[in-house]
Amino acid sequence: MKLDEVLIKNSDPKELPFKTMARPYKAEIRDLKQDKNVEILGQGVEAVVYKTKDSPNVIKALGTHLKDVNEIPFVKYILMSLKYSNENPYFPKVYDIKKYETSSGTSFPIIYTFKMEPLVHLDKLSDKEMLVLWNKTFTEHRDIPPSTKSFSKRLETAYYASNYGKDVVKEENLSKVLKLISKARHITNSQTDIHDQNIMVRRTSQGPQLVITDPLVRYL
Repeated sequence: MKLDEVLIKNSDPKELPFKTMARPYKAEIRDLKQDKNVEILGQGVEAVVYKTKDSPNVIKALGTHLKDVNEIPFVKYILMSLKYSNENPYFPKVYDIKKYETSSGTSFPIIYTFKMEPLVHLDKLSDKEMLVLWNKTFTEHRDIPPSTKSFSKRLETAYYASNYGKDVVKEENLSKVLKLISKARHITNSQTDIHDQNIMVRRTSQGPQLVITDPLVRYL
């Protein structure tokens, strides 16, 4: 599957809450932070993750100048996960993908946005929720709530453990996600980027559910 096969349509750049994401785009981020309608959830060299007050959905905007966008680790991960996201709760649910062509001469002439489900970062959870999430996710039982960093470190340990962490994590579905991450990593020649800003949580009636949103990064 390629990204163009699942794109909704090419869209008007005026819909974006920023202008070009031209690198360095510190000015754009500064403007976004001052925009009362936008909450920035994370930012990197080529992307910004945000949501607006009009919607609880998480949006990742990814700028690129690569000819083959399908080789970007995040894109590959999302494309590979799409057919499993309804049955495996550890994958993010992506509802809408759009492509924006910005003005010529910018570092990122093309921007893609990925509209995901409502999610929150680990640091938004209460101590009780963090403890529930840990004991639901890992075989190592805890009585004291973990920090967000220790949680992400444990998940990274599971990734590098033998047999895709089956002795470290409780559910086979999570092992399947770790296996897919490994496959996407080798296809895109990328490296793991599992930390507390790249894993999120879906709040459900059964409690917090871990969602791995962006586990890879390409070598820049």
